[in-house]
Amino acid sequence: MDEHPPDVALASQRASGRLLGILCLVYLALLFYASLMPFDFTADGAWVDVQLRRAWQFWPFGTAVHTSRADMLSNVMLYVPLGFFLATRLALNARRSRWVAFLEGMAVCGGSSLVIECGQLFTSSRIASATDVLMNFSGGTVGAAAGALFGAWGWLALTEAVRKRHAERRLALVAALLLVVLALDAVYPLLPTLDVGTIKHNLRESVVSLESGFSRHPWHHWVVRRMGVYGVLTLLLGASMQRATRQRWIRAAVLVVCFATAAEVVKLFIVGRSANAANVVSSAGGALLGLLFGPVLVGRLSPRLKVLLPVTLLAGYLVYVEWTPFVFTWDLSRLAEKMPRGAQWLPLYHYAMGGTANDVRLFLRTLLLVGALTYAMALRWRWLGRGTRSLSIMKAAVLAGCFGLILEFGQFFLERVPSITDVFCFAVGGALGYWVWTNYPHESAA
Repeated sequence: MDEHPPDVALASQRASGRLLGILCLVYLALLFYASLMPFDFTADGAWVDVQLRRAWQFWPFGTAVHTSRADMLSNVMLYVPLGFFLATRLALNARRSRWVAFLEGMAVCGGSSLVIECGQLFTSSRIASATDVLMNFSGGTVGAAAGALFGAWGWLALTEAVRKRHAERRLALVAALLLVVLALDAVYPLLPTLDVGTIKHNLRESVVSLESGFSRHPWHHWVVRRMGVYGVLTLLLGASMQRATRQRWIRAAVLVVCFATAAEVVKLFIVGRSANAANVVSSAGGALLGLLFGPVLVGRLSPRLKVLLPVTLLAGYLVYVEWTPFVFTWDLSRLAEKMPRGAQWLPLYHYAMGGTANDVRLFLRTLLLVGALTYAMALRWRWLGRGTRSLSIMKAAVLAGCFGLILEFGQFFLERVPSITDVFCFAVGGALGYWVWTNYPHESAA
């Protein structure tokens, strides 16, 4: 007997397909937006001729200029998700074969990259490159192949698992988002390698001595970003496990320690990274705290306080990330110097103009953390859902954006660079977090 009636299963599949279609459009729009920013277009024919000649100077078409491996890899990785999303969405259509989904996804990726690079020919601050088209096309092809082969099955299984787990364990999704954030930090700068020499170098650079390892960061780093974060992760995993037994907290703590250990091992296979035993020890300390206090908090706290706890901790962590090292200088004369100018007011300006793997990591980290915070807030406060669905999503975006605005304003008095892009990311993360909350069955804690 089927787990769901045919009409319910069909409706769920259609909803998953619509979500994937939205992801494709949003991702494609972001690619165009970020690649053509700051939109300083010019019709100067002489400049376009210079751009055309320069576009073929990069490897492998020319030898005059060598593109860094990091830049080439980032161009490849940028189009893998697009190819995967497109081919998966097309494969969900029963009238299309896997081959057709693969070819169409690959064609859209290649065509989009070509259009973007042609658009960059007419900009003053961007450099068009035939190498970028080749790398983008290669990444899109890899993503489209993966999407055509197993994307449809994997996407439906993932969305159904999220729907089911969310109905049974409300905090499981928050824990999953936190795991993704920690995994992104571990694999930064997103340059994997199997080169034996590089791996040996990373192993030699690794720190086994706890004294040397802990000296690499100030004390608050270990308290907040290690013990605190991994303690919260233990609490979330333990609270989201189905069986309310003492053993669930032990399992949660063991999983957290295994994750922290695996993250350090993975760093050996990332260019420019090395392992640090202090990370594992401090993470294990956080897991131990979660193991000790988890049963007490879950057993004695009211349902409202149980949900309020992750809200408070996530908000505090965002404050720490945005304001560390908390060395404020109340020099009002520096406000004008740090004020954004011109194109810097455009959302995503700093990330788009940077174009590095770290910018992608920071963008995703902000979206996931703010999304998790908004999701937890929606579980705690019912008034966020008053009004229409669109109004509630806009309300969540405004609240999250105001929170980001406060944090960015504080950076005027720190050795940090305030950015309107971060405020935009806060708003988008808030909208996404509340959108997820509205699309899955739930019981409000309030």
